[in-house]
Amino acid sequence: MALCPPDALSAVLSITTPQRQDLNQIPLGSGFLYNRDRGDGWSDCWIVTNRHVIDDAKGEGSTQLLARVNLDQQRGTQPIVTDLSRWIMHPDSSRDISIHPAPPPEGLQEIGANAKSFGDTNSLDRAMAIQSQLSAGDHCFMLGFPVGAQAAHQDYPVVRFGILSQVQGWFDGHHHTFLVDGSAFPGNSGGPVLLEPTLVAIEGTPRRDLASLIGVVTAQKISFTVCSQCGSPHRESADLVVVEPMDSVYATIDAARSVLPLME
Repeated sequence: MALCPPDALSAVLSITTPQRQDLNQIPLGSGFLYNRDRGDGWSDCWIVTNRHVIDDAKGEGSTQLLARVNLDQQRGTQPIVTDLSRWIMHPDSSRDISIHPAPPPEGLQEIGANAKSFGDTNSLDRAMAIQSQLSAGDHCFMLGFPVGAQAAHQDYPVVRFGILSQVQGWFDGHHHTFLVDGSAFPGNSGGPVLLEPTLVAIEGTPRRDLASLIGVVTAQKISFTVCSQCGSPHRESADLVVVEPMDSVYATIDAARSVLPLME
């Protein structure tokens, strides 16, 4: 039985620059489409990725960022061209989230894009995660393009498995991120993290029928150890992935809604 819904894969985007695309280099990272309800019967769609992905693009001297979507019938990819100056960062510089307005999935489908989006009905913020008894040990999926894993003709997101390893600090309000035990690589940054549905549940815990979106991959924990033979320090992956929760995405969307009219 498939536990990672196909529509989730269709919401994941490869994030790159025009220069990297022209040189067929690996993308800067990953991103995804998110449709956020406005509370007035309308909704708006956003491209979500990491703040540091935007900073990396600026550091390379680029003025544009491309969010690539797959075209239907395997006709290649279509970039959503964005101006780097119009990306909105989370108001707190320590939060690794950035967003940009996106055409709604219906609009993308009109140009033949095979694109879906996540939305409020299949996402969990901190309050909802606590209410649903999310806990360390729950399984999750990380979607994206690790080390630029993509085909030449179309972008096929990679699904990686993880386990929630520390969420209580986030629940208690002491941390603004949580940790996943798993491996993430350059290119995974900005990709979505989904809670794995559960077919069975132990007594006193809820069964989960949906692969809910719970956050955004931001960084891999790296530790420095000293080689016992040569005495030199070297980097070592701790296999812990830092995840920005959906609360950070929502706060960035709220900020963007107030800022964008002033940028028109």
